[in-house]
Amino acid sequence: MSAYKWLVGIFLCGWLMACTAAPTPLPPSPTARLPRPTATTAVPTPTPLRWWHPTHPIPTITPYRCHPPRPCPLRETYCLWSGDTLYDIALTAEVDFTETVRLNEEIYTGFSGSTVHLPAGAIPPALWERPRPTVTTLADLPFGESGYFLAADNRTKRVALTFDIGYVPENEPLFAYLASRNVQSTFFVLGVSMSKRPEVVEAILANGHELGNHSWSHGNMQWMTDAEILAELRDTETAVQNAFPRASTKPFFRAPFGALTRSVIQLAAQEGYVLIGWTVDSQDWLEGATSETIYERVITFACPGAIIVMHDMNAAKWDALPRIIDFLQANGYELVRLSELLPPVGEP
Repeated sequence: MSAYKWLVGIFLCGWLMACTAAPTPLPPSPTARLPRPTATTAVPTPTPLRWWHPTHPIPTITPYRCHPPRPCPLRETYCLWSGDTLYDIALTAEVDFTETVRLNEEIYTGFSGSTVHLPAGAIPPALWERPRPTVTTLADLPFGESGYFLAADNRTKRVALTFDIGYVPENEPLFAYLASRNVQSTFFVLGVSMSKRPEVVEAILANGHELGNHSWSHGNMQWMTDAEILAELRDTETAVQNAFPRASTKPFFRAPFGALTRSVIQLAAQEGYVLIGWTVDSQDWLEGATSETIYERVITFACPGAIIVMHDMNAAKWDALPRIIDFLQANGYELVRLSELLPPVGEP
């Protein structure tokens, strides 16, 4: 063997050994364990709305279904849990370890929430015999830089398709469209937008979705005082309550940009919120994002228990969204609200 081949062999062996173990994360800070928020009165069910402002033009939605010549690819994926290794995953799924490494060499991070693609013929994670993670409340989940980011059940094909929104006309048909596709979502709303367009709140609830808090102004809370942070949370909750009787954004809060500090975590808990991040960032917010980049990003990283984040709609997203839903449903996923995906908040 030449010296070059010998060096390449040494490099590959080292790489395979280094990338197969999921590092043990640091224990969560005490502030990651958040108290149960005060129970709120049930929200009355408003009359379903097809869309709530028919004077605006409705974006054309191109039908997309999984059938030839454009079938949805079928695949099995798994969201990494702390302590998992690629070797153990391949062994449990009864697939070749080397092929598992090859499939994931461009996307594998080794951290909790990392997506692992399983080779063809793998036993689906839902049928694995090894014990599942022991989780009884939300506080038992891993807490990332932006909040809780993965469901306790990372074996069953359920995901939460979430949206961070203000107001744009292109959002108007979104709520009814999702309902028509048997998709229920969680919408993190901006208070300033809901105060000006209160009908958005009713449209969200009327179509079976739920609300979360995304702040009042979408400012970076890392640079805010405690008083400013509290105002962002409280004013948004007030705007939602003013928009529809007994509506609430609690208990979920997603910070703008996912930017957290210890103060943000503590003050959010004080107000009855838990911090929610994401498993899959669609990156639909990037300048130059296209329907293809959005679609490919979501279907590449979707896995059981994932939280997917998208934002205000535009033409590219309207082209990508039906395809994303088609892909997920063709692969056996149920798209649910966060309250259905995550365990209870606080102690049972």
